[in-house]
Amino acid sequence: MRYLLFLVLGLAVGFLPASGYAQDDVAGRAATVLDEVNRVRATAGLPGVALDARLGAAAQSHALDMARTGQMAHLGSRGDTLQDRLRANGYAYTRVAENIAAGQPTAEDLIADWMGSPGHRANLLDPETSQIGVGYAFRSDDSFRHYWALVLAAPSQSAAETVSGNTTVAEDLLAEVNRVRRANGLPAVRLSQRLEEAARSHTLYMADSGSFAHEGPNGESVADRVVAAGYAYRFVAENIAAGQADANEVVVAWMNSPGHRANMLNPIAVEIGVGYTFRVDDPYYHYWTLVLAAPR
Repeated sequence: MRYLLFLVLGLAVGFLPASGYAQDDVAGRAATVLDEVNRVRATAGLPGVALDARLGAAAQSHALDMARTGQMAHLGSRGDTLQDRLRANGYAYTRVAENIAAGQPTAEDLIADWMGSPGHRANLLDPETSQIGVGYAFRSDDSFRHYWALVLAAPSQSAAETVSGNTTVAEDLLAEVNRVRRANGLPAVRLSQRLEEAARSHTLYMADSGSFAHEGPNGESVADRVVAAGYAYRFVAENIAAGQADANEVVVAWMNSPGHRANMLNPIAVEIGVGYTFRVDDPYYHYWTLVLAAPR
């Protein structure tokens, strides 16, 4: 069995039925989908599109959510919209659309089905689209097995100039940390650019090296990273995590862990730095670092 849905600026329509089974890595599937999208665009006389990591993060989180719940819809299981997912990954756009599907075992089957559906076809052949993100998830105990999400967009200038989605993610995590602090009668904390530098460097190190630990290269500690970023502290602590798709999920996980909870609810903390990155070919996908500190 397989189905399709597409979304343009909040409007969902259409479906198609079929069947199949296969699995391989997400990055490889994304590359094949890119090739197929650019093939049909070239046939239609349109310029090709490129993969974008932030769109990929938004698409992948939704594909995983659909596979986890066994539900195919544009609205996420937590009530999140496509716009919410793009905001969480720091992508600003002038135009955006989303195609989703379930049941197609290969990228070739997927694009063929979408090209046979007028709404999905229109999204694939939108001449204003320049970037895409591909999400894929496999569930062996499900009749669909294969879940797909494709986000197609034209970035605004701010998105094109942003190196990563870290700034917006930092704002989301700041809001979540302050929510739990307020609930416990504590003052809010604020973002620090220097602490963000320390947090982001460690997040990238963990994702690049496959080492999930507080210790960085050459045995450096969070205190070493904070000092290297030019931050003089009288208190510093660090939370790390991997696998949580958004700020709310990672804060809930930390609040359920006594040590992490104590760091977030430390009354001495005044400022935080947030590090976040996404790796489409990594089993965790999402890496997080939160540095909490009080300046000297």
